[in-house]
Amino acid sequence: MADIEDGTSATNAITNVNTIRANVTTVSGISSSVTTVAGNTTNINTVSSDLSGSDTIGTVAGSIGNVNLTGGSISNVNTVAGSIANVNTTATNIANVNTVGSISANVTTVAGISSDVTTVAADGTDIGVVSGISSDVTTVSGISGNVTTVAGISSAVSTVAADGSDIGTVATNISNVNTVAGINANVTTVAGISSDVTATAGKATEIGRLGTADAVSDLNVLGTADAVSDMNTLAAISSNITTVSGISGNVTTVAGISSDVTTAAGISGNITAVAGDAADINTIIANLANINLVASNINSGVIDGIFDYGAVTDAVSSSTDYGSV
Repeated sequence: MADIEDGTSATNAITNVNTIRANVTTVSGISSSVTTVAGNTTNINTVSSDLSGSDTIGTVAGSIGNVNLTGGSISNVNTVAGSIANVNTTATNIANVNTVGSISANVTTVAGISSDVTTVAADGTDIGVVSGISSDVTTVSGISGNVTTVAGISSAVSTVAADGSDIGTVATNISNVNTVAGINANVTTVAGISSDVTATAGKATEIGRLGTADAVSDLNVLGTADAVSDMNTLAAISSNITTVSGISGNVTTVAGISSDVTTAAGISGNITAVAGDAADINTIIANLANINLVASNINSGVIDGIFDYGAVTDAVSSSTDYGSV
């Protein structure tokens, strides 16, 4: 060291090193790092060239707060990095992202009803069908009150639906239905005598007979006041009529001798007297042979008189035929 003179280059170098001996000691302690840095001089030079200007390290340094914030969420940054393809897709649709951002409140609402959204999504086909009949949906919306009413009688609607064929039949006969509606009071009356209607229906054959022109003419005759009076009279003696009906054969016979009946009616007094002598008449009938014999003898002159000498008990009557005189 004695050979080194003051003021020489060597002397100055020693002086400078001595001034930074603490730094030399520090560098000596990180000699491996210094070696690493020396091996990355190219990168160091690149960084050095980006220390100023836009989009440079200088810009990052100006936003070091954001850098630190990002560093505090580095796990999220790594997650995003792992989904960089999705990030790139989002970047290409940033206009849509911005639109969604402006309706974030709606997005939050939809998120709260995600199960309903899932249900609707499963009904996509039906929704498509409804979309094709939107005008009909609008019409139904205008009569929602009626729809509510129908919903309240759904069981009745189901019953009617099961009678579709009958309804079709009614529709094809609507003019008749309208006619019946105009006489609904009469329909009510008939309903009140349905048993009579049923009984009448069982007499369809007889009604058919009465419907002929001749029967109608007869009914017109019977419908007069006199005929009705006569029928009332006959009704009062219906039991007698029944009796006569049971001997209709005799009635027919009497009808065949109506002139004799008329004659008998003219001598009804005599007939009554004869009826009072019925016992005597029966006696005469029992002795008719004797009566005929006596009559024959009188006519032939054998007996010229009959005299009543009173009763003779156990008398023997005899006659002798002596021939004609």
